[in-house]
Amino acid sequence: RKAWTGRALANCLWAFAVQTSGCAALPLAQDLEKAVVELAPSLSVRDAAAICWSLSGIAAGRGVAFDAAFGAVADAAQNFASGEGRALANLASAVVDMYGDDSGGLADNCLDVRRILDAVAALAVPLAESSTL
Repeated sequence: RKAWTGRALANCLWAFAVQTSGCAALPLAQDLEKAVVELAPSLSVRDAAAICWSLSGIAAGRGVAFDAAFGAVADAAQNFASGEGRALANLASAVVDMYGDDSGGLADNCLDVRRILDAVAALAVPLAESSTL
């Protein structure tokens, strides 16, 4: 069996996040969370964004969180070398969607997912300064 790539995993999770057929997206995402954890250190910002956005969409309204996946992305966030504006925005949005609390802060279950936002900010500032956002 061939191993997942970041892009393939992102595409698969995205497809299940946006489908409306009633297929069991939540069990699939829970099964694939281990693959996200394993791939996190090698994910591009774009793939991390697509994966996190998809997981936050799948979790919405279901009372679940994908702490292992988001924690692994937070652990790997310092490895993000560069990113495009849309991917950075999607990654930040996914973090806030999954862990935003009613006070405007993050209830991140001690994962320190703020590290993801710090990495996004570190990549976004040079993009903004070069006007390529």
